[in-house]
Amino acid sequence: MNSPITKIKQATIVDVAREAGVSIKTVSRVVNREPAVREKTRAAVQAVIDRLAYQPNISARRMGGHRTFQITLVYLRASALYFLDVQYGLLDICKEHDYGVTLCPIDLENGTALAAIKNSFRRLKSDGLVLTPPFSDMPDVRALLREENIPFACIAPPRAHDHPIAAFSRDRLAAAEMTRHLINLGHQRIALVAGHPDHSASQQREEGVLEALDEAGLTLPKQLRVQGFFDFPDGIEAGEALLSIKPRPTAIFCANDVMAAGVLHTALRRGLRIPEDLSITGFDDSDTARQTLPQLSTVRQPVYEMAREAGRLLLTRLSDPKADLGPTGFECTLVIRDSTGPCPDS
Repeated sequence: MNSPITKIKQATIVDVAREAGVSIKTVSRVVNREPAVREKTRAAVQAVIDRLAYQPNISARRMGGHRTFQITLVYLRASALYFLDVQYGLLDICKEHDYGVTLCPIDLENGTALAAIKNSFRRLKSDGLVLTPPFSDMPDVRALLREENIPFACIAPPRAHDHPIAAFSRDRLAAAEMTRHLINLGHQRIALVAGHPDHSASQQREEGVLEALDEAGLTLPKQLRVQGFFDFPDGIEAGEALLSIKPRPTAIFCANDVMAAGVLHTALRRGLRIPEDLSITGFDDSDTARQTLPQLSTVRQPVYEMAREAGRLLLTRLSDPKADLGPTGFECTLVIRDSTGPCPDS
């Protein structure tokens, strides 16, 4: 006769409270990482949780209050590939705090961002939102969320200090540094493929280029500036326009890697050698920068770190509405590869 299977009893919150000598409410506060617990008590309760291998029941956590323990990431559908690092950063910090992440891609062509974000929040019933560009750039979106009392964090907002729950990178400084790199290589006719005008980062990067040019006594003639929208076809078209100018530029700064890849494609198709005849730089240090031949000199933007920090700030605010928070800035890093070299005229 087969012996009956013994079912292992799973530890409950009652077991943890009894073992730790505290109330069930205190255990709940420790599990939910709420601030109103003494560190000594928190450590003692956590030790019991670990010893009993207690696993909080998410459904029970939700029933215990109004929280859903979900954060919604709002991003532009057309930029989904770029925001993989954003997703990873937010997922990692939320996992550490027992939160889930709901993805909310929005297509601006199908309606206004305002209505789409509002409807998404109500439908998904999350505890807060993380806004990525261009939504973090939109004052009407931020105003709506404040009016609705919806907690949110911004990644790369236009003026970071306008919102304390924000993470941003210093794009202007990095763009200026990359432009100085080109100038130090002897380049004077430096062209710009500007980024999407709805993204504040585009303006910051352009300002950085102009700042470095001005320092060197150089200018950016109108014909050497081409408007792009962060897409590969924009880079191809920009390359055609800029490389048809006589004399053509000897270096081209592109506001992101994808457009830089498009410029590179056009230059190679025209028979130009990179970097012997033309230097090209990108921005972001995305996978694209490492997949071109030659590989792109670019600026590494700490996207993963920014997303993780934005998530941390939002979770802190959710746990402690009175927490003293402020925006966090991150430095960018130049990554010099094979697409830049000395000016052919020098």
